[in-house]
Amino acid sequence: MNPLNLFRRFTTWAVLAAVVVGGVLSYTSSEARTPQRRLLVVLGGRAWQPSDVATLVVRLDFDDISSLSQTDDSSSPVTASGQSIGWIRNKGTLGGAFSQGTGTAKPTYDTFSGSLLGASFDGGDSLVSTLSASNFSFLHNGSRRVIMIDMVTPASAAFQSVLDTNNASSAIGAAVYCNTPMSFGSSVANGSTAVINAAGDTVLVGTRYTRTERFEDSISGNDFIRRINGTETQTAERAAVPSASGPNNTLYIGARPSGSGFTGKIRRIRIWHVPPGYPDDFLPLGEAEIVKP
Repeated sequence: MNPLNLFRRFTTWAVLAAVVVGGVLSYTSSEARTPQRRLLVVLGGRAWQPSDVATLVVRLDFDDISSLSQTDDSSSPVTASGQSIGWIRNKGTLGGAFSQGTGTAKPTYDTFSGSLLGASFDGGDSLVSTLSASNFSFLHNGSRRVIMIDMVTPASAAFQSVLDTNNASSAIGAAVYCNTPMSFGSSVANGSTAVINAAGDTVLVGTRYTRTERFEDSISGNDFIRRINGTETQTAERAAVPSASGPNNTLYIGARPSGSGFTGKIRRIRIWHVPPGYPDDFLPLGEAEIVKP
């Protein structure tokens, strides 16, 4: 089988056209209008980057020490493993940062997996976006979004929020969490009404995973998909109409505002807010990038 046929099989693209200009994988804006005519463009002479999908709104690299500060005003850079993280720069297009001013609630710059470093959370830690809650309405309002996380699961099973704009079952927002028995779950809520409640992907404790979650309301195919380590593991259709209102809170990392703190580790987070119907073809590229050293 020739290389192009192998590539078609690997990506399961219905139609693939390749244009060679250099060396980075990118996508045209016309894909959203013609998802069955996928155009793979090779540009530049460099590896694919998350920002090559121009709608990368949140990019947090806990393994990039130059993006971290011990204080919530970014005035005291993290310089060594074991130090607290009070601030991380958002490299995505939304800008801003995620910060924590309370010393006992700061995660730690620490060993992630093997020789890799990242953020370690102890259940009482969190980092909170410096942006207003309305900036994160896209996480629950039904517009197309993709969340990708390189993480290590907690050492024991419990309900623990990894990312959250919600703080109660009767509020508006979205959550990405771990649950008991050790599993991955995601929710989108319109007040007391569940829009998406996708739980039950059983995983191991204390283990590194790449989890990818895509949601868009009322599309052809599955409204919600979850992928674990590059394999689709769960799909769901929305059970109710999403809310157009802002979320209950701005985005929290490592907890929800009311608690339920995470006791695992996070190395990298990517969140894209992509156009309606934008194809999922870039997901394997993002998953390969997020786990690279």
